[in-house]
Amino acid sequence: MKYRLDEEYAFSCLLFGLVTTEPPHTVCWHLNKALKLRLGYSGEQQVKRKDRSLGFDYFRYRDRLTQAGWILTVNRDEDGVLVPELKKFDYLLLVEDHDHVNEKEVLIELRRIAPILGCYTFPIETLKSRGNLIFDE
Repeated sequence: MKYRLDEEYAFSCLLFGLVTTEPPHTVCWHLNKALKLRLGYSGEQQVKRKDRSLGFDYFRYRDRLTQAGWILTVNRDEDGVLVPELKKFDYLLLVEDHDHVNEKEVLIELRRIAPILGCYTFPIETLKSRGNLIFDE
């Protein structure tokens, strides 16, 4: 008899998918300027795929005033995709503890950034691979 333990993580964050051809540091610069953030490089998110492990760069900022946590991650590169359900998006922007963040205002600001060709929001609970969006502190 086999037992399976499913561990469920409660997500409480906003998720934005971004389409752009810009490299990560340029996207960070534009987000920092437009949203008044200080995103900085935090490392690689490791994801196991069949016979290999993939690494996706991510950038993090914690707003001391609102306590909102902002994470920008590369969603796809030449080796694979972090969140397969959102494979058309180059980057994902997560906002954790978003009680004082207005989703519509963020979306408007993101769409004003010239190099961002498209920006959409998604309910994170519907993603099968949402576990790939749990980042180390």
